[in-house]
Amino acid sequence: MRTDTLTRIRTRIGIAAVAVIGAAMALVGASAANAATSYNGAYLAYEQTFFAYANAGELPQFAFTQVSGQATPVDFTVTAPDGTVQQTCHVAASSPKGTACASSGLTPSVSGVWTIHYNPNRPDPGARYDWVLNVVDDQGRVVPGRTWVDSYGMYQSAAANIQLWLATPDGYVYKADFRGYNGIGSWIKSNGFGLVDAGTCTPIYHSVEGSISGANGVYIDPRYAYSDGCGDPYKLFLEDPNPDLPATATTPTGTDWVRPAVVAPAATDLTLQQNTPTTRAGSFTFDLAGVNGGYTVQIDTNGNGTYTDAVDRTIPWGSPPGHVSVPFDGRDGQGNPLNACAAMHARVVVDRVGEAHLVLDDVETLGTSSVNNYGIKITGDTPGIVSANPKLYWDDTNLVPRNSSEKPLPYADGRAGVDTTQTVTGAHGWGQWGDTRSIENWTYYQAQAGDETAIAPSCVPGISVVKSATPSDASSYTVGQKITYSYAVTNTGNADLSNVAVTEAAFSGSGPAPVVSCPGDALAVGAQMICSAGYTLTQDDIDAGSLSNSAVADGDSTGEHITSEPSEVTIPRDPHPGISLAKSVTPATASAAGDEVTYGFTITNTGDVTLTKPVIAENAFTGTGSLSAVECPDAAAVLTPGEITTCTARYTLTQADVDAGRVDNTAVVTAQSPADEPLESAPAGATVTIAANPAITLTKSADHARVTGTEQSIRYSFAVTNTGNVTVDGLAIEESAFTGAGTLSAVDCPVTTIAPHATAVCTADYRTVSSDVTAGQIENTAQATGAAPSGTTIDSDPSSVTVTVGAPATSPGASSDPGGKTKPTALAATGGPTANWAVLPAAVAVVAGVTLLFIRRTRRARG
Repeated sequence: MRTDTLTRIRTRIGIAAVAVIGAAMALVGASAANAATSYNGAYLAYEQTFFAYANAGELPQFAFTQVSGQATPVDFTVTAPDGTVQQTCHVAASSPKGTACASSGLTPSVSGVWTIHYNPNRPDPGARYDWVLNVVDDQGRVVPGRTWVDSYGMYQSAAANIQLWLATPDGYVYKADFRGYNGIGSWIKSNGFGLVDAGTCTPIYHSVEGSISGANGVYIDPRYAYSDGCGDPYKLFLEDPNPDLPATATTPTGTDWVRPAVVAPAATDLTLQQNTPTTRAGSFTFDLAGVNGGYTVQIDTNGNGTYTDAVDRTIPWGSPPGHVSVPFDGRDGQGNPLNACAAMHARVVVDRVGEAHLVLDDVETLGTSSVNNYGIKITGDTPGIVSANPKLYWDDTNLVPRNSSEKPLPYADGRAGVDTTQTVTGAHGWGQWGDTRSIENWTYYQAQAGDETAIAPSCVPGISVVKSATPSDASSYTVGQKITYSYAVTNTGNADLSNVAVTEAAFSGSGPAPVVSCPGDALAVGAQMICSAGYTLTQDDIDAGSLSNSAVADGDSTGEHITSEPSEVTIPRDPHPGISLAKSVTPATASAAGDEVTYGFTITNTGDVTLTKPVIAENAFTGTGSLSAVECPDAAAVLTPGEITTCTARYTLTQADVDAGRVDNTAVVTAQSPADEPLESAPAGATVTIAANPAITLTKSADHARVTGTEQSIRYSFAVTNTGNVTVDGLAIEESAFTGAGTLSAVDCPVTTIAPHATAVCTADYRTVSSDVTAGQIENTAQATGAAPSGTTIDSDPSSVTVTVGAPATSPGASSDPGGKTKPTALAATGGPTANWAVLPAAVAVVAGVTLLFIRRTRRARG
């Protein structure tokens, strides 16, 4: 950095920041001869991590300097090998050009890998930085070849020449020179697989449309992917890796490889794991070492010792080292299934080691139109290997130029490989060819390694049977339905079968087991025949709920008798048990206590399975008497679907039932299904109705038909009879007319409730007064009242009685007592239904005689 630049920075950001930037400049100046630094015009732009290996006592030394104003805040985080964060820098979005983050305040840690994480806080290149990174010892001296990245993303203002060293986990190293590299915003990534078929680790070995980073919103063709999950990324050293680097080292997150020794390639223990003995389909498995990329599995399908026949197969594959499993569909090169009884051979062919893929993502140009001046130069840099220089390979043949400015150079097809040490600066250069594309390049050392195995025949006879039933739906599971069974018998082995037959192994039906009929008794390899049998369903089958049938197939092959596994078919049953109850009563109406009625309980099996043990259960009965036991016919103990049976019970009505006006009876019937599950009907009821006919009569009488004077005692009687069919309650006597001048006593009734046909007699007393003698008679009329059970008031007809008051005229019917008083003749009761109306004329005659006597005496007095 020039002095005038530092002056401008000092003016804009102040003294404190200048100290940091000055330290950064001092670092650049002190170690420019062998510092790992950014490339002219190619700036750090995307989020990524730098790595630096330092022994105990050594430290990373760095400076990241903003080259232009930025639109995003940037954070730097420095973490020691022991996981301790030792430094952070935050550069605000408004920071001016020249703002820097330089190493400061770091203290030595354990030997291991330091990380410097650059985070621009956005996916696009919103900030751009120059950088310098080294490791220095305790004397401040730079230790070269100790720094690297896993992938490198940059923003360019101009083309640059870039150098990176690719180190693989199996010890191989390549130097990669990129001449005239101009990605504007691009990525360089490297591992052992590069672009792969999506979902696998199998390299596709060609460039593809679209960007693996989604540059400019254009993503890679979905059939392909970058192989992030197929092994470790290769380390992109910023200088030639130092020979003193350890094989592994401590990192902030654990242990990682750094500079391992070369591992010799080997594929061992190759076997074919068949899915079944009768097919060659399965997986080739083997143990792989010293290979971290692509190779092939080759199959000599006809077993003739060569692998190049039209029927032979080659399976391209790729994986990290370890135990490998390669799927195999069991077919030859023409798509035909392989015969398991025929011998075959297989081998793993490793013809390359240290395979390294360089995927250039969204690189607009790599050089110019001159193939001899620009491109990629690959140099083998693996210590201890004396071999031909690895070639550079590529295949752009499937890319189609978008316009006339796109020029793939020198050719689109580089699958034959180019030894770039024989070119001026490299190969595979282009103009605009890589824009929003993922350009694949690969290289490797030639090798010859692998494993070969002979795969012996696996002749295994086999037979299977699959049983089915028609119909098999629950709705067809009915009595009388014929079921047709089918038995698909297949030769599942790899030898012909004879004496093939099907035997019923288990049958749950109530009838004889089906008899199986087959169209033949021989089966070739893979052949199938259909045998059949029939059966008709019974009610017992329906009651069982399902019908199961198991069968086996057997046959002979090369002197061996084989039997299949049983095949069972069960016809599912969806049982629908049902029961109903209808209740009746005869007669349905009654009139009096003592009447007898008969209840009928009609039980119906409304389902489709047999029911047992039906029982009538009364759950509501309003009668006040005792209902007789329910009587059912013996045959009712078992009810088949649709069957009906009737049970009966008797009952005699009580007066309380008559008073209530009705007797309600509700019952249910319960039974057991074939599955021993209880079943209950809906309630059913019947009602006996009794029409109420409340009625009462009153007969009134007096114990004297005549009294002779005052202070004579008269007892009135009120005979009330219940002439209806319901009990009368609340009995009372109401006097409607009484001519006596004195006071009649209250009516005294011994009871207030009268049952039908019963009579209650009430009484009242009266003593005559002088006015009664003057009146000559006392008349009394009354009415009985009561209440029916319904609460209705009941009135009797009125009933009257008359008592004569005064001395009687002498008449043949009169007699005198010893005191000379005339003794009156007792009067009969009147007014009721039994009143003796015959005495009325005599009474009238008496009254007339008394009146005539009174007139005569009056006349004598006057005369």
